[in-house]
Amino acid sequence: MNWPPDTSELILIGIAVLAVFGARKLPHFAKSLSHSIGEFRRAHEEFQRELEKTLRDERDEEPVKLAGLDAGLTIILIAIMLLCLAVILTNWLR
Repeated sequence: MNWPPDTSELILIGIAVLAVFGARKLPHFAKSLSHSIGEFRRAHEEFQRELEKTLRDERDEEPVKLAGLDAGLTIILIAIMLLCLAVILTNWLR
């Protein structure tokens, strides 16, 4: 599976989500998901700023580029987002 998914895969995912949650819960689900993604994005940016500031303060040099670290942080944030999504889904299904 290639990342990011193409249009047909997104449509299939949308139909599956609609079938599982129904039309009534879908807007609340989408709002919660977008809020969670925004929070993780802000946390990622804040963590990266703090890390760069710490590295800059320690070395008293130019800001250090963290290109290799971005991929690892992205994977960790995706895992956390999936965990939060699982918690949200289990709370809705009760």
